[in-house]
Amino acid sequence: MGKRALARLPLQALVELAVPLLKRAERESLRVGPGRPPVIPDWVLGVLIMVAVLKQKKSKSAQYAFLHEHRALLSKWMGADDFPGRTTYFERYRRAHRLFEKAVRIQGEQAIQEGIVDARCVAVDKSVLSARGPLWHQRQRRSGVFPRGIDRESTWTYSEYHGWIQGYGYEVVITASHRGLCFPLLASVD
Repeated sequence: MGKRALARLPLQALVELAVPLLKRAERESLRVGPGRPPVIPDWVLGVLIMVAVLKQKKSKSAQYAFLHEHRALLSKWMGADDFPGRTTYFERYRRAHRLFEKAVRIQGEQAIQEGIVDARCVAVDKSVLSARGPLWHQRQRRSGVFPRGIDRESTWTYSEYHGWIQGYGYEVVITASHRGLCFPLLASVD
């Protein structure tokens, strides 16, 4: 599906497309470790994050406020009864990228199998996103100094175009045939 066609799809249709994909991604990445499984499945949080990002809500607080305001409609579209609380949304937000990485791979495999895309020619792109908040220099990290508002999960990386950036790197593999659809096959974020 092309970018323009995707932009015309209503949000409900995108949610309905995402639910089975994220459910499968969750099944393929089983949770391990102590404790009981969460009441709210990871796929529900994945759908909610996707909706909030598509609605261009930048902070987690703005995202949650929007989602909470529309929780009845979103729950109906997803077919899920439980809606996460603010704390649950914030705590599990950081792990959602793993689910999305699997979902992109699954969707890419489906597109190849269905003949929608041709994966004989691909392109790979790596980019860096700047972290929000103040810079957290290596000297401060080593000495345990935590400036107010820093993003503790971000790291420093070098980009030939931008130079040194504190933030996150992401890689995307897309189909790149001369007369075909550009379609993501793999993605990762670190």
